[in-house]
Formats: sequence, C-alpha cells, structure tokens
Amino acid sequence: MGPPCTSQHCLRSEKRSCELQSEEERTDIFNNFWSMPSWETRKLYIQTLVENVSIKQKKGGVASRRKTSLSYHLQLADRCKLPVCKIIFCSTPGIAPRTIGSWLTVDMKTKTDPPKPKINKTGPHIPISDADQTFLKEWLSGLPTVPSHYCRQVPSYQDKKFVEPGTVLSDLHKEYQEAAGKSGARVVSETYFRKVFSERKYSVFVPKKDQCDVCTGAKVGNIDQDTLTTHMKLKAQAQAEKAKDKQESSDKVSVWTMDLQSVLLCPKTKASKMYYKN
Repeated sequence: MGPPCTSQHCLRSEKRSCELQSEEERTDIFNNFWSMPSWETRKLYIQTLVENVSIKQKKGGVASRRKTSLSYHLQLADRCKLPVCKIIFCSTPGIAPRTIGSWLTVDMKTKTDPPKPKINKTGPHIPISDADQTFLKEWLSGLPTVPSHYCRQVPSYQDKKFVEPGTVLSDLHKEYQEAAGKSGARVVSETYFRKVFSERKYSVFVPKKDQCDVCTGAKVGNIDQDTLTTHMKLKAQAQAEKAKDKQESSDKVSVWTMDLQSVLLCPKTKASKMYYKN
C-alpha cells in the first residue's frame, strides 16, 4: 500500500474526500483487494469504482478531442463510496497508475466501440489431407540424423533426432518442396513444416561435445568395426561403473566426473577434421 494523499488541492476541494480515509480503512481495502481470487476479479473491481463523466466546462479557444473525464472512488466496508483523487485511488490497492489506466482503457473501448467484423484475409482454409501429411512424415524420416550420446539424462534431449550441423530449415523446406512436386503431393507452408519438424522430435541443434571422435569416425567410415565394437563395450562398462558408484555413494564417499574433452588445451598431435567438427 502506498502513502495517503497530501495534496492541498484535495484538502480544499468539496468534491473529494481523500482526508476522510483513515489508515485502517485503507488497510481493509488493500487486504480485500489482494484477497480476491484472480486478476480478472480485481480488474472488474477497479472498473466498478471509476465513472466516466462528461466534461462540463471547457477552456475557451482551445480545441481538444477529450469528451469525458474519469471520477475515482474508494469503497468502504459499509459499501459507501467516497470520491478521491487518482493518486490515493492507485496507492491504496498498491497498483501502478499505468496498469489501472490500461484496465480502464480496455473497459471503455469495450463499452463504446462496436465489435469489428472479422475479415478472413487468407480465404477459406483447406485441410491438409492424410496422404499429404503421411508424405511429409515419411520424407522427414528419411533425413540423416546423428544420435545423442552424452545427453541421454537431459529430458529435453531424450528421443531427439539431430539433423546434420549447419542445416537451415528454410533450405530444408525447399528440398521438401522439390520432392513433393515430383511426387504430386501438396506442398505445406513453411510454418506447418516447422511445426511437424518439431513434433517429430527433430532438431538442427547439436549439443557441444555430443559426438566423440571414434563414433564420428565410424559414421564416415574412418574407423573399422572392431575398433567401434571395443569402444562401445568400454563405453557401456563406464556407464555401468558410474551408475554403480552413484548408488553406493554416501556422506563419506562421493562421485566426481569430468568431461576431459572440454579441458583439452591444444589440438591432438594427429591433425583430424573430426576434432574440429563440433
């Protein structure tokens, strides 16, 4: 709750009763306002305490588009409404004047402006057929993907299918357009294409250090199958040992892990494109 009104103009005015508000009454109004169940209820409460009155006196020779004025009131426990200034009206419930102004502006537009008819700018919407949706999903399933190795425990990366790094969705949509044109399927918009791309758990983002050199080398054919099989066995053994240590950890025994790949200070002795890939 903000401070009370100390304006001398309000004190001399016969149309405002700011000085009649005691701190106990303002505290009751504050508590009643914030005990309301929702912001929509608070907004309606504020709107009922503001009246839109017409201007009775205008300055001569001054052109103004203002036709009405706002009259603020505070409601006491006995349902009696006292006219107050805008300062104490905003400070008593502790709401910024800009917020109250936006609530009142929306309320006035709703009351005065007639509802605007909806104009369909895009024409009638043609639903996408099941065959066209199936073609899009099958085309996406044919994209080469890279499995996630070191982000299995992260919920946002589980079941993710990563497309090759550097892939741009707009270029991917153009390739889809060419394939759909050749097969005679309907070409969906890029917005819908991105939506299905995300729903099917595809992503062009590759986590940093997600691929080790052995797995990446095996994918491009630089690592033989025996080396890859040994590497996969060692990886499974390391994961099992880590899970076992985590289960046996206690107040006296702790488990520490380190990403050795991220603390390398210089490139490997053998120059390899795989080292710089990610």
